Amino acid sequence: MTNKPNPPLLKTSDLPMPRLELRWDTEDAPPPEGYPTGTKACRYLLVVPLGQWDIRREDENCAQVRNSTEIELNSTIRTGGNPQLVWLESNRIDTPYRDHSHACWDSHVLKIPAYATAGNYAMLLDPTEPNLPPFDSLKVAP
Repeated sequence: MTNKPNPPLLKTSDLPMPRLELRWDTEDAPPPEGYPTGTKACRYLLVVPLGQWDIRREDENCAQVRNSTEIELNSTIRTGGNPQLVWLESNRIDTPYRDHSHACWDSHVLKIPAYATAGNYAMLLDPTEPNLPPFDSLKVAP
């Protein structure tokens, strides 16, 4: 890996849609069902904006409460080590290796950005990470 400077952290409220997102559970979130206390999940999501008249914006009382929907593509459960440690040095957010790779590949193919998020902060993922196979090997439909 090269020593490129890290991109600045962003606020999650400022992220564009549609996007791919690797979202860590918040610090106060309960562990995933069936897992011990301290376990954290990182969810791989496709976040899609909803139009003004989209019924998915509404709650059970027909109030418009959301402007996006999230489709979970995968999740990774962290049970070992320090599960609260999702921050790396230099203000980088840790990401599960496999889902990080998939998010970068999918970002390239779908032509939408991918982010890692923890709490209120986000980090743009680089779709050209050098530890991934060359994009030429990905067959993209015209």
